Amino acid sequence: PTLKEGGSYIMEGHDAAEAKNVCLIFSPEQEEAGALAKMLRIFDDHRVNLLHNESRSSTRGP
Repeated sequence: PTLKEGGSYIMEGHDAAEAKNVCLIFSPEQEEAGALAKMLRIFDDHRVNLLHNESRSSTRGP
């Protein structure tokens, strides 16, 4: 995996013909009410089926 230049995410190479599952880790720039819903709406807009969603506590503090 490599950090995408100019971005804040890691990109992994893959063979699209063999790719069946993808693991994504992301977090909002600002914590606000509805932030998770806004992010998940992107998947719905592009008709991406999510098989598993896991939420973890932020280490940013209260």
